[in-house]
Amino acid sequence: MIYENLRKDLNEARKAKDSAKVLMLSTVLGEIASGAKMVDGAKLIDDTLSTAVLKKTIKGLDELLTFGENEKASTERALLESYLPTQMTEAELSAAIAKAVTEGATDMKGIMAYLKANHLGLYDGKLASKLTNTALGK
Repeated sequence: MIYENLRKDLNEARKAKDSAKVLMLSTVLGEIASGAKMVDGAKLIDDTLSTAVLKKTIKGLDELLTFGENEKASTERALLESYLPTQMTEAELSAAIAKAVTEGATDMKGIMAYLKANHLGLYDGKLASKLTNTALGK
């Protein structure tokens, strides 16, 4: 699980006295924990939530980088990106869309629901939309 990897690396960064990494990881872990839902009196933290927080944080760093080269933001972005699951290739995404169609999805909404249910966080939404339109002959 992504959350456990982040916590393990945070502890290692503390031992190594890497204050920049400690700050970045503890901030992300705090965001994940605050977004967790309570289930049976315990917080439910899964890879979907962790991935969403990582992507949101990376997006914020990307905005900083648009204003010019920022070595700190660039380093933090690379660090956080290393925790994200590998994204599906265009061919894998096309195959998943084809499978959704064979399983009965007949429109954009149905295919995107299938992708969300089976491959959440593993694909680029814009590419999925483009490939879905192609598959639907639009």
